[in-house]
Amino acid sequence: MKGGSALRVCLVLAIYSPKLVSASVTVVGCGTTKTCFRNPDGCDLSESACRFFSWAPDATGATYNFEMSGVTGDSTKYIAMALAKESQMADADLYYCDGTAVRTGVIQTRHTPPSYSTTTGGFVSLSAELADGVAQCSFARPASVIKNVSNNEEYDFNITQNRYYLLGAIGPMSGEQITKHDTWKTKTSSSMDFSALPDVYAGCGSTKTCFSFPDACQIGTQGCYFYSWWKSNDTTYDFEIVGSAGAGSNYAAIALGTQSTMVDADTYYCDGQTVRSAVITVKGQPPANVDTAGLSTLSAKTLDGVAHCLFRRPSSVVRTISNGVEKTFDLNAEKYFLLAASGPMAPDGNTIMVHSWKTKTENRIIGSSTGKLNSFQPVTLGLLAFVMAKLSRDL
Repeated sequence: MKGGSALRVCLVLAIYSPKLVSASVTVVGCGTTKTCFRNPDGCDLSESACRFFSWAPDATGATYNFEMSGVTGDSTKYIAMALAKESQMADADLYYCDGTAVRTGVIQTRHTPPSYSTTTGGFVSLSAELADGVAQCSFARPASVIKNVSNNEEYDFNITQNRYYLLGAIGPMSGEQITKHDTWKTKTSSSMDFSALPDVYAGCGSTKTCFSFPDACQIGTQGCYFYSWWKSNDTTYDFEIVGSAGAGSNYAAIALGTQSTMVDADTYYCDGQTVRSAVITVKGQPPANVDTAGLSTLSAKTLDGVAHCLFRRPSSVVRTISNGVEKTFDLNAEKYFLLAASGPMAPDGNTIMVHSWKTKTENRIIGSSTGKLNSFQPVTLGLLAFVMAKLSRDL
């Protein structure tokens, strides 16, 4: 992805009035539609010791959206993140929040305060919230921003063309500016490509069950499809669909089958814009859309021609399958075959046509079983490789 033209900025500081929003920062979409960084790894955002950053491009790739969360008390402290040329607090594009506003500046040299100005250069503070001493903030910045770094040199912090270290810190505020961190600081061990697609494999086998075809394929390559699911609470499950679809012209689908064939299956498909639900009643025929009550599209994006979709469905839904029989698909009560497919959207843009690619499992792997992880046992990628190796019969 290549961003738009560079925006020229001289030592940036943007100041906004407090704007409170509800639950603006969550882990929803991590690894699917956004890249996430948590310290400690896997911590709960409501915990006082949890620091969180995330980022993702918009549909054009010209703007990137960022989130950050961490303890700032009663706005007397800040949480900050910076994109740095080196693994030290110098020559770094800075963003910080105290729970009332997101502001920006530039760190020119080590052990000196950041520099600021009143111009924004395309930077936008999207939200700032303070709840129980935890600041949750989001902002947007162009892919390319020029700032004055050390020796007053102009430098283009271009996310799409360069790699950067991620620096994080918490420290005391001084008015609307920051002072040296005193509570916490961190940095990544190596520079990062902030324009790279999210790592969907993060958490596979531990926090979510994963299925990919071909096994462990590289997202974005032709013919690579990825699906995962986990129990979000006692009454809902979250699912991810990632595959070569998107832009509204093609779909990637996952279905919960009562048989190891495409019939009598609870189906969900995404075209990179939204997630819809359907039911397959006749083999070889496109599924019919059904009422989406209870279905939530948490995120649906197309990144570099790849659909990244995240949705939530109730643990139990009732579908009318073949011969008019009403079937309850209850993930807390039984397991289902995984059926996967992709193909073209119908001309109406709201239904799907017969698949051009398909696969299935010969075992029931989606659903509940006794276990310690949210009432279902995760399937590791090793087991999935074994399952995928046994795929043979036509769906």
